[in-house]
Amino acid sequence: MLDLRYFSALLVCGLGFSLGSAFAGSTWIHVDLERQQAFLHKGGAIVMSTAISSGKRSRPTRAGEFWISQKIRNHYSYYGKFVSRKTGQVIADDINSKYNTWWPKGAYFKADAIPYFMRFNGPIGIHAGECPGYPASHGCIRMPDLQAAAFFSQSYHGTKVVVSGWADPDGRPVDSLRTMPGYRSQLVLAAPVVKAIQHIAWDYRGRVFVLEADSDGLARVTRHSDYDGDGVLDRHMIYARGLKDAKGIFPEGKGLYVLVGKTLKWFADGKVDGWVETEVMVADDLPGEASGLCRGPDLSVEVKGAERWYRHNAKSDRPEQVEVDLTKRLDPLLPEVTYRCDPDNGVVTRCGDGWEEVWAWSLDEHFAPTRHVVGPNGSHYVIDSSAQARIYRVWAE
Repeated sequence: MLDLRYFSALLVCGLGFSLGSAFAGSTWIHVDLERQQAFLHKGGAIVMSTAISSGKRSRPTRAGEFWISQKIRNHYSYYGKFVSRKTGQVIADDINSKYNTWWPKGAYFKADAIPYFMRFNGPIGIHAGECPGYPASHGCIRMPDLQAAAFFSQSYHGTKVVVSGWADPDGRPVDSLRTMPGYRSQLVLAAPVVKAIQHIAWDYRGRVFVLEADSDGLARVTRHSDYDGDGVLDRHMIYARGLKDAKGIFPEGKGLYVLVGKTLKWFADGKVDGWVETEVMVADDLPGEASGLCRGPDLSVEVKGAERWYRHNAKSDRPEQVEVDLTKRLDPLLPEVTYRCDPDNGVVTRCGDGWEEVWAWSLDEHFAPTRHVVGPNGSHYVIDSSAQARIYRVWAE
């Protein structure tokens, strides 16, 4: 039976389709959530297809039959970013302007452009946007720019949109990390939000700091947090940039130690509002052997390879060098199980006394794991240093 809503929409649009052509199945769009693809049907045949990115686990795209109710060539989302008025740099990204209560000083909100927007289910629509190969949107259907423009030009008010299947509930990409039985994995951070990842660390609030290579051979530190509690790091900000020869980071209290060449700097967010108010040069005479930062004896921060220890002075609100009792250093016992990353073969192996087994791998031939880190609550983190720059969280079921 002819769907009257669909037929009336065709008549209102004045497209001149006959009753026979409506029965034959004229223009309509099929969105396949499981395959992360969309197809444009015209005259009973598929005339165009494209990769998409549907809603992530916390904002899943609902399946069903819908109709395009609005088309806007240049549209803007209520999601966007905070930009510094002084420098023009992005301070924080993926901000929901409807519910956000945090507003950094000296910044303005810049809404994300979502061109070729075609609304089909309340606020949900099809538009041009980043397509990383897995569900990553806030519920909309993203397409590459050229394909979104083509779908936009071939659709009209009343075009039927069929959304079928279901995306992975963890929002994992098609080439997500596979693990041995008893473990689950989740992609928590990926390019283009981060670049060449060198190191990750956590502060007392569970926020993730990433040391990554930036442009012109310099490095930057970005901070990421899980805003909606789904495990994916979806709030981002640049904490420090323009760092030459950065070797390590270590969050401490309300700030962050950064080892840059032969210097140790301290960046502090005293108000915990996402804005760095203080930058202190802690030391500028470290030996060239200094190679990183870690937790030292007596809750100090140790500069590896330099035999230096620092601790934050609560009274002066500044870090200072301290002497530590090395007799309290506990020589770490060799763990019963270690994890080894093999970027050439794209696997992570779990090794013990006289045995080893493949613990994690990926279907993506470009997967290049370079570091395994144990994070808060015993979760494992695998860093993929390929051009896609991904961080996976792995935990025992």
